[in-house]
This record gives sequence, C-alpha cells and structure tokens, in this order.
Amino acid sequence: MSFKPLNRGINPWAFAGIAFDLVGGEKQFSIRPNEFQVQDIIIEAVLDVFNTSIDKIKEKGRSQKIRQARQIMQYYLREYTTLSLSDIGKQTGRDHATVLYSCKTVIKDISVSKDVEVYVNKVRSAIAKKAKTRRVKIIL
Repeated sequence: MSFKPLNRGINPWAFAGIAFDLVGGEKQFSIRPNEFQVQDIIIEAVLDVFNTSIDKIKEKGRSQKIRQARQIMQYYLREYTTLSLSDIGKQTGRDHATVLYSCKTVIKDISVSKDVEVYVNKVRSAIAKKAKTRRVKIIL
C-alpha cells in the first residue's frame, strides 16, 4: 500500500504567502503577496484616482464617474486576484454577470476611448505606487 499525502500536491505554505522553488538543486525561499493585500491595494488605488468611496461604488447609481470607477476596479480585481466573479461582485455591490460585462466593457473601451485608457493607466500607476510603498510585488 502506498502513502498518499492528504494535501494532494497543494503547498500548505502557499496559503501563508510563502513559496519554495528548486533552483539549481537548492530550495529558494520567497514571499508572495497575500491575496487580501493585493485586493486592498487595487480598491484603494481606484478610490484614490476617482476620489470616491467604497459606499458610492456599491450604490445602485449610474453616474458615469462612479460607473467607470466600479468597472475599472472590477477589471483589475479580475486580472490580478484569484477572486471569483461572485466575490468581486460582492466587493462592488453587483452580481457576477455584471462583473463579467464590466470587464469586457473596459477591455473594449480601452481601444475606443482615450479617457478610459488614461484612467486605466492612472489606476495602474497608483497600484504600482501603493504596492511599492507596502513592499508588495504585483506584476502589472
């Protein structure tokens, strides 16, 4: 009878943000950013760029500024976290289908509208700046 580990290949240290890699036959130790750190950085960056609050993002209102902020937040949360569409929707006060539609809209609008492209780039810069000050590595 052979022994099978209970974790079935899942690295238990991955949940703590710790990674071990074999490089040249030696174990290399590195720290990965915590999922919550990345999520908080993205949310704060969007709120700062659009000068708004999370309560306004979650409201049912449809003003262009708030809608754009919400869509860009959903886009970055989908791209740079492992959150499900439903979880992203809970963060932004929408359902999973709206999150999916928002992400597709941002991708389409980047190529069509210079304004959206400018906001997406501003948010990307804000994310990079916040990640650097918190010493969190996010590859944008």
